[in-house]
Amino acid sequence: MNTTTVLFGLLPLSIILHNIEEFVYPGGFLDWYKKYKPEIADSINPKILAITNILLIGGSLNSILNNESVLTIILWLAFASIVGINIFYHIQGSFLTKSYSPGLITSLIVYLPLVIYGYYYFLSTGKITAWIAVLCSLTGILSQILLYYNHKRRVRKMNLLNK
Repeated sequence: MNTTTVLFGLLPLSIILHNIEEFVYPGGFLDWYKKYKPEIADSINPKILAITNILLIGGSLNSILNNESVLTIILWLAFASIVGINIFYHIQGSFLTKSYSPGLITSLIVYLPLVIYGYYYFLSTGKITAWIAVLCSLTGILSQILLYYNHKRRVRKMNLLNK
């Protein structure tokens, strides 16, 4: 088994482990999140979180199901950047709320080394260029921005319907 195959398999496994920490043991992510982001709390519910995480896990499985083409590596890097941005989200949230963010531990000990090594490996072996790595990294940033503003839009819509 080569390094690329291992990286492809570790990403969905790391997302599953992270979800276990957030929602099963110790769990409590939904309640914590509503305290962290009260301005969009009304938009967050178990269904939204389930759909988001199913799409994330499903998308990350793409690498396992396909070959080691540049496109597959780009998809892996894009999903890795999404979980990579999640690291900073948990650190910031723990700092701002002065409380443990469910998901913080797996962010630091699973996501962080996986994302750093994955980017290093694909760059150092020449499987991708630095330009592609930067573009893939932007995927994570853009996804967080889009999710946040979509939740704000949903809250505004809910408020209009409740008037």
